[in-house]
Amino acid sequence: MNADYGNTNIEKVGSRRWAPHKQLDLRLSKTLNVGSGASLELMVDGFNLLNNASPTGVSERRDRTYVIHRDASGGTVSSVGGPRDSRSILAGRQFRVGARIAF
Repeated sequence: MNADYGNTNIEKVGSRRWAPHKQLDLRLSKTLNVGSGASLELMVDGFNLLNNASPTGVSERRDRTYVIHRDASGGTVSSVGGPRDSRSILAGRQFRVGARIAF
């Protein structure tokens, strides 16, 4: 019989967050009546109109990489490679044109 040891959180829940980012998506549409109760909707969508580098994919790691190097004044600097790396970035200012027919 297996014992139930429960869950133990090592990190505080919600402690791993990305810095806030700004992203603006817009849609313009116009609906036209084409007769017999049918309608035609024309659409233009704009994505990431502020051209901000927004991550769309994240890779989680449990280990950390320590890097030690010398800064400009000759001092030793250590930096930690984070456990969360961005694997893909949303391209800026993408547009989509579409139409929808309802009858």
